[in-house]
Amino acid sequence: MKLQKLTEATCQVLLERIKSKMSAFGIDPNRASIRIDDEDTWDIALLIEAKGMRIKQVDPKVTKMLVRDFNVKEADLCFFGRNLDNMYEWSFIHPDIPAANLGYRRDKNRAMALRYGGRPELPTPLNTVPASTRAFMVMKKVYYRMIESGEKTREYRTLNQYYCDKLFGTGKPVSTVCLQLGYSNPLGGRPEQMTWEVKDILLARDDEDRTFPAMKDGRFVTIEELPDDFNPDLYAIVLGRRIR
Repeated sequence: MKLQKLTEATCQVLLERIKSKMSAFGIDPNRASIRIDDEDTWDIALLIEAKGMRIKQVDPKVTKMLVRDFNVKEADLCFFGRNLDNMYEWSFIHPDIPAANLGYRRDKNRAMALRYGGRPELPTPLNTVPASTRAFMVMKKVYYRMIESGEKTREYRTLNQYYCDKLFGTGKPVSTVCLQLGYSNPLGGRPEQMTWEVKDILLARDDEDRTFPAMKDGRFVTIEELPDDFNPDLYAIVLGRRIR
């Protein structure tokens, strides 16, 4: 997943667009600036000089403008009020964030939530990898042979944005998975492969046996629908019959 760094030039373009709208809201555009808080996650802050302006006059107008005119999601928008530099500050994600960076941001936030005992949101497809009804995965020999013999009927992958896109890129679970034995064949030629039917894809944890559906009634399950003591960190790919 290749990330695109957020640049000052990209922010300047957005700032000029915001300035062009500010006059209509009775706010002096020369008071505004943008600060980059994270060039990988595209977190930015809009700053407007607070001198002579009350919060009640400014916040509702700017919030409305960012959401309505710049497609900033309300859930990602936070108004911090007046900062130490006497500037009103709004924090949000740059609306033109690339899909790969948004996926990285979600994974980073999820990891932080898990680390501190929070309830991380479950990923949904962003199409950071090409959508397909078949997933391709490289495996270590021990696990490949266990699946080949029928001893292992589930393959586990990290619950993150990359595998969400890989397994659900079409908006529903892949129907088959192609498993490959390593990256190379010691004797030359293509490594061994086998293709299996995918019966289901579940949410799982690596330290317990409980699982829950990743999708229900054609939609993705939300974290609120899971038990409070269950924070999944894996996808469990349930294998059906071997196709070849």
